[in-house]
Amino acid sequence: MSEWLLAAKSAAESLVHFRGLLEALRKLVEAGAPKDEIVQKLKEAEQQVSSAEAHMAQRLGYEICRAHWPPVVMLEKEPRLWCCPECGRQVKSATLNAGSLHTESKWRI
Repeated sequence: MSEWLLAAKSAAESLVHFRGLLEALRKLVEAGAPKDEIVQKLKEAEQQVSSAEAHMAQRLGYEICRAHWPPVVMLEKEPRLWCCPECGRQVKSATLNAGSLHTESKWRI
């Protein structure tokens, strides 16, 4: 299965779980649940979205910064050099990604 299909499948599964969290949150609000319960569900939903984003990005060839939880998707500064937008950590990757924004004809495989 191609990486794109695996990423799409993973995203779809995460969206189903996220929808379940939103439904649970709505029910808590409608029932007049304590603020702490509502805040906890919001935090769970936020972590789920962030984790899904990092997982999907990694499947598509992006590096992720493991200095955070949930992981943060790193941005490509130049070919093979990735930078975390939150902490500035930099990582050099061994291979050039096919979808690189900085891919030039001399780098293409």
